[in-house]
Amino acid sequence: MKLITTEEVADKLTRLYLKCSPEETDCYEIIKYGNENIISSICNFAVVTFAGLVGGDIFGAWVFFICFAILRSWMGGYHADTYLKCNLLIFANVVLIIKIAEIFPKKIFLQTDIFVLGLTVLEIVFFAPLMNVNKKIRMYSNKRIKIYCTVVLLNLEILLLVMYKIELYRLSAYVFLSIASTCIAFLVEIFKKTSKVKTYSR
Repeated sequence: MKLITTEEVADKLTRLYLKCSPEETDCYEIIKYGNENIISSICNFAVVTFAGLVGGDIFGAWVFFICFAILRSWMGGYHADTYLKCNLLIFANVVLIIKIAEIFPKKIFLQTDIFVLGLTVLEIVFFAPLMNVNKKIRMYSNKRIKIYCTVVLLNLEILLLVMYKIELYRLSAYVFLSIASTCIAFLVEIFKKTSKVKTYSR
């Protein structure tokens, strides 16, 4: 059985809408793009919520995903080539993060955070924004995006430390793991781009 893609659903919805409003036919691409974003957002909401249910912490799942999505939308990094793969990765990632947050040791938390924070800053300084053909980043200058990345990262770090200070260890772990996941996704995309360059140069 062939799976219906998000693009196909968006196309059907757009054509259905244009039957009722034929005067907007010239706006087909814009309307379709909007429908794709709406469908994608609904799918993300369902996937993250379900992953939270499976992992046993819906609130924590959303704390992680919101922080992760905000930082990643500016930095860029690895993205799956289909919505299905993307949602499967989101589901697996969120469930894994919940389980890691349950056992994350408090004693080495801050030391690990400093290491990941430093690595993420280096990624921003030398590589951000890291474009992916499957997910475009806002069209600003690289310098401006680097500034936005740094501001978002520092705000997440402040949030993390405040939560840790008031002993919300589990929530602070979710914020930390959102930064770590973004950092890893960034490294994966760098590795992919480097591998492609080596392949083409042979």
